[in-house]
Amino acid sequence: MTNMVQLQYRHANENAVLDDASSSTDPRHPPGRASRNLSAMASKSGEMSSLLRLLSHEGRLRILELLADRRMSVNELAECVARPQNDVSMHLAKLRLARVVRVEQNGQTRHYSLSDVRISYLVKAVLELCEKQREQ
Repeated sequence: MTNMVQLQYRHANENAVLDDASSSTDPRHPPGRASRNLSAMASKSGEMSSLLRLLSHEGRLRILELLADRRMSVNELAECVARPQNDVSMHLAKLRLARVVRVEQNGQTRHYSLSDVRISYLVKAVLELCEKQREQ
């Protein structure tokens, strides 16, 4: 059984149990309410997990750290991270598909930037946490 199937199976069983438990006559807990909340939470957890998995790559984190300061071209990024341009392009494509970065075409050059300022906050918060852990 794949992980996704296992996850769906587990959540379906949890929802069934919660639906049975919430079928009481208590007006504060109408039938099905708990299962809807659990489904929404599972969906959000899955989205967060996917994003964090995407961001967990050291090279992509370094790219995001650089883009948090300013927009850059693939060549500039490749030089800063000391990786071949095709490697950096591959990581940028994944980040672009996930809508983490956006691209602007200026003539022959494509410049990348963060799609949302909150990504910058997230990267900087993780950096601060790592620094605090090193100090301890």
